[in-house]
Amino acid sequence: AAPQEVQALVGEAPPAPAPPPGAEALFNAAQLALQRGDYLTAETNLNMLVTNFPTAPEGIEGRWLLGEARYVQSAWGPAAEAYLSYLDAAPQGRRASESLVRLAGAFGQLGNTKMRCSALGEYKRRTPNPDATLKARADAEAARSPCPTT
Repeated sequence: AAPQEVQALVGEAPPAPAPPPGAEALFNAAQLALQRGDYLTAETNLNMLVTNFPTAPEGIEGRWLLGEARYVQSAWGPAAEAYLSYLDAAPQGRRASESLVRLAGAFGQLGNTKMRCSALGEYKRRTPNPDATLKARADAEAARSPCPTT
């Protein structure tokens, strides 16, 4: 059968599916959703991002942003998981110190003083000269409950 006859029998071919969104598109969509307070959409995009692009710069940054999305919703355990994932992927990343402070906060909310104090200690070790905003956040977290000095 000629190609035209086959085409007539089967009809028009369905359009090709759209390619999945790239790392940058997912990251940007997640940021916009967070700015709107649409945490479900933000988490959906961020989960797709970190799953499909785990080593891309956006995928690594997305791990931190996923922690932020969960933290502001008081989802302490999932927030801690996301911050730990970021720290595993980028131990010296630009958000590492901030992640440690947030991680301490999440562990504090979970009642895990040992891990909270460990995160604060690691923050202090890694960040001798934090900017004023991060220092204030870390100081506030440290003031919530004293850590043993042993």
